[in-house]
Amino acid sequence: MKEVLIAFLPNHADLTIARDRHWYRIPVDKADKLIKPRWPPQWIAFRPGPSFALDSNLIRHYTQVIEIRSVLYESLFPNLSGTAKGNKLYYQFMLSNLQELPCPIVGVPRGNYPIFISTTLEKLFAAHSIDDLYDSSPLEDILWSELNRYRIPAKRQYRIKLQGQFYFLDFAVFCQNGKINIETDGQAWHSTSEQVARDNLRDTLLSFQDW
Repeated sequence: MKEVLIAFLPNHADLTIARDRHWYRIPVDKADKLIKPRWPPQWIAFRPGPSFALDSNLIRHYTQVIEIRSVLYESLFPNLSGTAKGNKLYYQFMLSNLQELPCPIVGVPRGNYPIFISTTLEKLFAAHSIDDLYDSSPLEDILWSELNRYRIPAKRQYRIKLQGQFYFLDFAVFCQNGKINIETDGQAWHSTSEQVARDNLRDTLLSFQDW
């Protein structure tokens, strides 16, 4: 299976670096926390941020990852040598030439979705929207397919803030008379006493916001 990382591209300067200098960077601590279960990616595709105006959140560009290095930020940007950020460790993705997808993938504002999404090359080429990219489990894919078949509008991995903490809902369905959160994790994942307590708190907080 060919692993693809959908990565957030904050601004045009980062696109220029990826296109002309053939690299992209991610802080090591952030990558270890958010990406490592699907490591290393063989391909990377970029989801532009709001600064790209009309192209914002349209996934157009992808490329192959040639090598991943661990480097200090100051080695990428020597003008920041000696600063606090300059001593921070980053993964530097060495890239091949950028390519354009045959059909851009439609996204949504960054705040509603994870910064990074792990998927496969097959899903990257088949996706019409960012919701088609998720590759968490076969069960989620089956449910997503059925929701689409019955034309039930839903959002996957929808981010919501509850008492200062962010949660991601597997599926968020916005109905005329309320909002529905659907979770598809297996029984084993939710059977420990610690996870049961977390689930109960989460469900209580969601209910307070009319989910």
